[in-house]
Amino acid sequence: MKLYEGILRILDERGPLPFSSLYNEARNLFNSNETAFDPGEVQNAVARKRDLFLINNEIVSIHPDKDLLQLHVFAEMPGKPACQCIINFEKERFVYTEWLDNGFPNQSLKHFPGAFGDLRLFKEAVYKLAIWDWEQTYITGEGIILNGTSWFVHLKTKTTEYKISGHNGYPQNWPSLCRALHVLTGSPYW
Repeated sequence: MKLYEGILRILDERGPLPFSSLYNEARNLFNSNETAFDPGEVQNAVARKRDLFLINNEIVSIHPDKDLLQLHVFAEMPGKPACQCIINFEKERFVYTEWLDNGFPNQSLKHFPGAFGDLRLFKEAVYKLAIWDWEQTYITGEGIILNGTSWFVHLKTKTTEYKISGHNGYPQNWPSLCRALHVLTGSPYW
């Protein structure tokens, strides 16, 4: 885990903290015997990730534009069930749904999700994806293909909503989002 990821975890669990408390929490999280760092490194990690952190009167918090509340992901792919996952980060819950069209050749879903993943680890993956930096739409040069793949992502933070969609075109780290959803939900369709 990188230092800034640990800081995100600490602030997510504890809320805004002064640098001194943040340093102590980071030392405890990283077990100071394994990783030696000083208070200046915590300040540098926060300064390097200005897009993620907000500093007000020496109090560090997660930037409100990046403080995750809810994520809704939908994907419909030919030959597979349509699926969606709605994750509520505040309530630490998610709802996963998949369904088939009437003309789908295999009318019964024969899998059952195994163990569900860790929502905290999923949240860390979402921060790494930086969905707020994605383009608003991803469409291939041919335009919309009727039997192609369509998807959307709707991310709500404390102050901003990010809506992204695509048809047969994806952001570069789309496979990472699908892997994270697969681990969280246990569904093979991500």
